Amino acid sequence: MKRDRTLIFTKILYILFVLGTVITMFIVYSDADGSMAYKFVLGYAFLAFFMLLYIPIVTLINSRRMKSIEIRRKVFRFMALFIVFSGLNFGLGYLRRPADIDAFRIFSSALGVSFGISFIDVLFLRKTE
Repeated sequence: MKRDRTLIFTKILYILFVLGTVITMFIVYSDADGSMAYKFVLGYAFLAFFMLLYIPIVTLINSRRMKSIEIRRKVFRFMALFIVFSGLNFGLGYLRRPADIDAFRIFSSALGVSFGISFIDVLFLRKTE
């Protein structure tokens, strides 16, 4: 059975991202000063930016393998979750601090969470599925 290189690369990126997050949190919270810590955090920032570009592109490429009814179901789930999370963020923010409601922060966090919940399985599709 031939291995899917994109799937292996995606798994390696996720493992590196999780390990980099843990190490970066340790560096930041221990207030480590040094050129190696600075270079590592800078490299982690580049990895995070690359992941922001890589994940939607691979999701779109892998979604071509799916049937149209599955794609519609996932898009509907995405829109429903986006509306729910946006409403919850807005409502809870209005209850806590009505004067400090930031719509960009509310919609960006709702967009990321709903995209992640709806399309995470598409990211890890194999070529044969």
